[in-house]
Amino acid sequence: MVPACLDCHEGHGEAMTATSCAECHAGHDVARTVHTAAMPDSYCAACHADVAETLRASRSLHMGVKCVLCHQQEHAAPPKGCDHCHRGTHPQHVMQSPDRCRDCHRTAHAIERGRAE
Repeated sequence: MVPACLDCHEGHGEAMTATSCAECHAGHDVARTVHTAAMPDSYCAACHADVAETLRASRSLHMGVKCVLCHQQEHAAPPKGCDHCHRGTHPQHVMQSPDRCRDCHRTAHAIERGRAE
């Protein structure tokens, strides 16, 4: 009989149960964490409370966007670029780098509509 994950490991937050471990972690490679499209934001916020709070406090235009839309694939992989959703918003040379977006709009978690002061 295989023990439940939480018999030996602590969960990441109250929203997670023993069955939710397998949604992100593979049984024999638990260090590899994969984000699925169905992953709830509460799983992310359990470890990234500071980012979740920044998003809530900023009233960012991205508040209704699921974390996994930008943070796809494996945990700690670079997020998708702004042009993943915002194609054609600005000239291509501007859209090629998230750093250029941040120059005016700050971060995706605390986005501003226009130029940042």
